[in-house]
Amino acid sequence: MPLLNQFQAFIGSMLFGALLLFSWSAFNRLFYHCKSFFVRLIFEVVFFLISTLFYFSFLCFYTDGVLNIFYILGIFLGALIYYRFYAQHFNKVFESVAKVIEKEIIIPAKLKKQKVIAIIKQKKNRKEKRNEKESIDKNQSNH
Repeated sequence: MPLLNQFQAFIGSMLFGALLLFSWSAFNRLFYHCKSFFVRLIFEVVFFLISTLFYFSFLCFYTDGVLNIFYILGIFLGALIYYRFYAQHFNKVFESVAKVIEKEIIIPAKLKKQKVIAIIKQKKNRKEKRNEKESIDKNQSNH
């Protein structure tokens, strides 16, 4: 295999490692409040399966499917570079985006849901009171 292809695959592996950790940080922030272990586990497995598929299709394109140990080291090196130099900045961005989403979408949706539930309960209580009043009126009229 030509040296240029090996170099491209190594640099691509480093970029893939950085992008993998970047997307993993976004994924973790997205599912931060997910309390169900099983649901989160399913999403994690799907996330890593898709990531693995992308990486090996990249390797098949550049190296004709040859996997060398230094490609795996390139992934770890790229992840380390991202974690060391860029993670703090992107985590701040993810946090601010999550706060905006929570403020603009999630909280109003929860309030709307609570209002709908309160209206349904109110109508149900009115119906029950009406039924009780009718049954009392029937009992009084029978006696």
